[in-house]
Amino acid sequence: MLKITTTAITKIIRITRMTQTKIVKQRALKAKTNRVNKPKQNKEPKPITKAARVRNTRNLITKQGRGIIPKEHPAFNQFYELIQRYPYKETKIGAGIHTIEIIKNNRSGADNIMKINRTDETSVSFHWNETTWNKNHLRLLTEAMRHSIERSSSKNYKKQQKKLICCFCNNDKLSKNQYHVDHKTIPFSHIRDAYLKEYEYESIRSFIPVSFNNPEGYTTFIKEISDLKKKTSGFEKDWIWYHDELYNHPEDYQILCASCNSIKGNK
Repeated sequence: MLKITTTAITKIIRITRMTQTKIVKQRALKAKTNRVNKPKQNKEPKPITKAARVRNTRNLITKQGRGIIPKEHPAFNQFYELIQRYPYKETKIGAGIHTIEIIKNNRSGADNIMKINRTDETSVSFHWNETTWNKNHLRLLTEAMRHSIERSSSKNYKKQQKKLICCFCNNDKLSKNQYHVDHKTIPFSHIRDAYLKEYEYESIRSFIPVSFNNPEGYTTFIKEISDLKKKTSGFEKDWIWYHDELYNHPEDYQILCASCNSIKGNK
């Protein structure tokens, strides 16, 4: 019998491994030569979220500062695209946009809003925050009802205070606009619902406003035009009378800072 020494076996194994490595390399080279180079596919960028757009707009407004932005300005197109996304853009554009203006929000005093100056020399305010656009009817109606009484009873109550201080957190270092007059004993939502219950009858339900103004970022009732003078709408006039007759009492109010009032909500 043929005897195979250990040295011979090792040599055979080494040759076998070299052959296998050579074959693998040859196959890899052949595959590389025959490979078809596919064109690179550019991935579509992910759509920008609404929250990201709001941040970008806020940063743009801060960068531009207050003032007029004509059509020739580099930032004009960005603001124009924002207006085009507004669901009721026709009511804002009107005859056409001449310039866009960044102005102070007189209500809060802390931020800025946009004003659209039209080609027919009229102008309208425009709130740039997209997250506030799609409000349902009840929310818009509630905001308009709040604003109506803020101009009368709430404003007078705030004026009567010797010092503005939040009843919850005792903060007295804020600006006047950052303090709100809150209904302490009966939540505003309950007062609103009690008043709207009077309009449950089909014959008068149509008197509840369905469209509103939005000057400087807050919701108001549309005024009635009579003898070329702006007058309070009938619904708003009745609402103010109802509120002031039944709920306009100093003991029913308290002062809260904007933050505490937001946390309290409708409680």
